[in-house]
Amino acid sequence: MRAYSFVRFLFFVVFLSAVTVAHCGDYSRYPEPLSSRADITRASVDTDNIFIAKLSLKDYPALGKFAKLKRVHLLTQEGNGADDQKLLALSGVGLTNLFDIDLLNCPRVTDRGIDSLTRLPALRYLQLEGSPFPMLAARLLP
Repeated sequence: MRAYSFVRFLFFVVFLSAVTVAHCGDYSRYPEPLSSRADITRASVDTDNIFIAKLSLKDYPALGKFAKLKRVHLLTQEGNGADDQKLLALSGVGLTNLFDIDLLNCPRVTDRGIDSLTRLPALRYLQLEGSPFPMLAARLLP
């Protein structure tokens, strides 16, 4: 009887792990740093986690290459990783699998920038610590 219970427990752990990874992806990998169109070109189309705080606004359309993209990080120590224009450009790229955006320490983002993110159908997580309005984002996300 103990062997049967252990097999059931092991099956449950493996199943739960597979479901978690399928939904959330692998948080153990560092984001791919992209600061130019050349970096975007070199990166794999399978990239699902990127850091784009230093990417020029004119290069945002090239992010459409990443159909499997799940996470975007815009955190900088200086607080200049994101603004409304960058969020508007990001929301217009057509990233249908993007569900997590890191806007930590992004004081130049306003209601207008957050509102543009409502065009991202898979968005579920929005990190706003150090940004001016975490309560607004809580109302926008399901």
